[in-house]
Amino acid sequence: MDNTSFAKALDKLRKADIERQLAIFCQIIKKFDTSAVKEEIPPLARWLASFEGLLSSNETVALHVSFAKLLAKTNLYAAECKSTNHSCPSRSNPLLRDQYGGPFRLPIEIWEEISRYLSRSDLKSLLLVPHPIREVASEMFWQDISLRLGVYAKPDFEIWHIERSFGIMTRILMDPPFACRVRTLKIDIEVDGGYRFDRRTNESRAYLPQIPGPLERLRELALTTIVDCSEVYHPLKEVTTTLRRLRLSTSTNIIDTIKPILSNLTHLELATPLTFISQNGFTSIFKIILASGINLESLRLKGHSILADSIHFRNRLNALPFLREFALHLTTHDHHDRNLVPAISKFLQNRPSLDSFELVAPDCLRTGFDEAWIGLNHKSWDFLSSLPGLVRLYMIVPHGLAIHKIAALIPPTVRSLKLSGISSRWLDDLFAISVRP
Repeated sequence: MDNTSFAKALDKLRKADIERQLAIFCQIIKKFDTSAVKEEIPPLARWLASFEGLLSSNETVALHVSFAKLLAKTNLYAAECKSTNHSCPSRSNPLLRDQYGGPFRLPIEIWEEISRYLSRSDLKSLLLVPHPIREVASEMFWQDISLRLGVYAKPDFEIWHIERSFGIMTRILMDPPFACRVRTLKIDIEVDGGYRFDRRTNESRAYLPQIPGPLERLRELALTTIVDCSEVYHPLKEVTTTLRRLRLSTSTNIIDTIKPILSNLTHLELATPLTFISQNGFTSIFKIILASGINLESLRLKGHSILADSIHFRNRLNALPFLREFALHLTTHDHHDRNLVPAISKFLQNRPSLDSFELVAPDCLRTGFDEAWIGLNHKSWDFLSSLPGLVRLYMIVPHGLAIHKIAALIPPTVRSLKLSGISSRWLDDLFAISVRP
């Protein structure tokens, strides 16, 4: 909206009745929603103030929220706080007056709405502004804290982060109201290859005895660069009853590590070999998970196997009763189990709670992978019709599967679709078939 259009819109506002004024005002806000405005904010704020007391509570809240989004997107208050005097527009700008001549002020709930649309750097700058939004910004800024130690090569950066981390940790210990604001505390520490994970946790208890042990209440853990899973065996034993989400990426045997905690997990994501050598020979990760993962809602596996894992799915068709997400990404083309995909299809069919399914294998055109090695064929998609709650689908399209067959087999509930093995030239045909009445 240019200046001329804006002036005409304001002229219409002056001549219209209250109901028409509200409609025009909402249209102006929508027009500005996609364009930058600065000098137009004060007159808009005056008109917003003039509606006070004339609208229902629901209309007032909706109008305030729309205006708050407009303020946030234009970064008006972020720009003001970066000025030399850190003045606030609502106090320094004489145009921001309500219909009675007093300063225009938004309710604190609206400032909270504004803060949700500001970046973290803007929230930080607002900490210096003498305005009610400062308290709101402070509340939101300190909800998530990230400390980084030993990750910078430059000494100046490292010293600055050490001092900052020490100051924040000290305040958490000494200032309970501030500590109550913190919801997430993330500490990044560079770990030497010779240091064990359990040694690090013991060090943290020694250095910060006033803070509860870092694993005593742990509910989610992600370890993506573990060289030896034996390093986390003892620490994970401490969280057997509390840990709910686990993500591991390693090339070593994880059976002994996850088995004690598997029954309590709701989310498990592994990027590991799917077959391990044990005292009794080869062990499949599927056998362990299907036997013990009674509470799993999400299971994501990425790796390769040298065993016929289909037998474990066929033997435990009723396992994982709460499963909502299943993902299997095979990483090599040497997996030979012609019953794998049919067994997985049989295992997952008729599960109304399943909302996400992924089955991915190496691209046969680039790696020489044969779909028949894992039992992938045109029948592999048939079970999808038995999943009424499926929302996300990522799957291989077998060679020879007709495009109209694909469109017919994709459940209408799917909102996120990713297909592997299909040429882009088929997309137009797929969408054309999908939208036919």
